[in-house]
Amino acid sequence: MNCAKGIIQNFFPIFITIEFELLKLMELKVGILTVSDRCFDKQATDESGPAVEELVHNNTAQFKHFSSVKIDKEIVPDEAELISKKLIDWCDKQQYHLILTTGGIAIIS
Repeated sequence: MNCAKGIIQNFFPIFITIEFELLKLMELKVGILTVSDRCFDKQATDESGPAVEELVHNNTAQFKHFSSVKIDKEIVPDEAELISKKLIDWCDKQQYHLILTTGGIAIIS
């Protein structure tokens, strides 16, 4: 048996186990971003954001390796710059693990 193969067979399962144990200490951060001019302006009620949130809550077993699930929701108008800023903030600054988007008809430059 070559050395690399032996290392992988003997130690890789240990690394996976340690990684899952560390995840149990982490809170899964989920962001749900609804893109809608009308919902942002309060001319309509956001129904898709809550539906996505319910979908996440109903499937928390998929996230069993995390200690808990924290869901943040936000509504932004259908403007590319605002959508981009929010996604960058959630990814880079807030470090969300999962971001789900819903709504929007088209991004206009």
